[in-house]
Amino acid sequence: MKIKLLRFLVACLTLVLIAALMLGTAACSSKPATTAPLSSISIAPTSPSNLPVGSAQAFLASGTYSDGRSGVDISSQVTWTSSDPTVATVSAAGSATGVAIGSAKITAALDDIKSQAVTLTVITATPTPTTTTSTTSISTSTTTPVITAGSTTTTTTSP
Repeated sequence: MKIKLLRFLVACLTLVLIAALMLGTAACSSKPATTAPLSSISIAPTSPSNLPVGSAQAFLASGTYSDGRSGVDISSQVTWTSSDPTVATVSAAGSATGVAIGSAKITAALDDIKSQAVTLTVITATPTPTTTTSTTSISTSTTTPVITAGSTTTTTTSP
């Protein structure tokens, strides 16, 4: 009788173990929770300062989602665009560089969502003043020549 009870307990424990393994495997393979869809994109700064030719301006893209989350940095996920790359280019990281005098509109897009355009005005680069310093030194030495009657002396000077 004890052997039958022992076999019954082993069988029950085996079934419980198999069921636990199957549930654990099913839990690991389930799909992750879906994220709420993106509803809008905004760009900062909205009114950038005038940008000198050759200088850069960093932009940040923030996403607002349908579940109410907002201010999520999505700068590295969006596609950045300049309306006029001959005036300003914009990198994949959102850094705009002034190329020539004029204005360009910067936008960010992800999937089918596009931000409002931000106008970037590129101006003439301010020349950096340069200072040239020159130093001239003069050194002299004096000696008292002794000239005796009937002799010749040669004097040499150097600049």
